[in-house]
Amino acid sequence: AEISKMMGLESTVLPVFFRFLAKKQRFNGLGMIADYYMEELYKEQNIVPIRVTSAQTLTDDQKKSIRSKMKKITGAADIKLVSTVNADLLGGFKVEYNFLDA
Repeated sequence: AEISKMMGLESTVLPVFFRFLAKKQRFNGLGMIADYYMEELYKEQNIVPIRVTSAQTLTDDQKKSIRSKMKKITGAADIKLVSTVNADLLGGFKVEYNFLDA
């Protein structure tokens, strides 16, 4: 209950769920549970997560353009774009999708 209050959550289900996990000694599975929940939420809301790795930081316009193109390719309602920089790339960028967002 204290965790829920600290996070500003009013859920009565979350504290019960955490107690259940603690009782069953399953807190180590919390990451997998969260991943599964996010995957199902993305499916329900037609969101496709993509990873973009680039040689330099992408501008907001570049991110917007990539989101727009990936919406057309995937048919998704929205794109969750996670951008990282890899200085080892000589130039350009790499887009990954159809993966588990873990």
